[in-house]
Amino acid sequence: MNTRSFDQPYPLLRLFLRYIVPGLLILLVLSAVLTGVGARQLAEGVYLEQATRRAQVIDRAMSEKVADRWHRLKRGEAPALIYGDADGQTLLAELTREVRELDLTHLKIYSAVGVIQYSTDIGQIGTEDRSPAFVAAAERGAN
Repeated sequence: MNTRSFDQPYPLLRLFLRYIVPGLLILLVLSAVLTGVGARQLAEGVYLEQATRRAQVIDRAMSEKVADRWHRLKRGEAPALIYGDADGQTLLAELTREVRELDLTHLKIYSAVGVIQYSTDIGQIGTEDRSPAFVAAAERGAN
């Protein structure tokens, strides 16, 4: 038996530096990336849940107060026809009141083809929105 082979230390440090340290670094980077992705998806989910609830509150309130005009608006009729008389102005006032009551800074309601049915910026009502945000939402089916 060769006594010199027993005298040599086992190369633990070299193996540790070669395999374990890089593995730990990869695991650290991977966990940081996955944590970031998870946090973003969680924040998006919470935001979308809040937006859905607010939309349901607005829908319920408008269905109770100005049902006919609200249903016409939701079907996508031209805003000029909807808001053109006293009942339409009541709908506009009620939507504005709901925006204030829900403490929203901005609200836009779109038709299926991208016409802005209601906006907190009254000048945008009746115009077609082709912004990148709307196009992306329409492509995802989230409009």
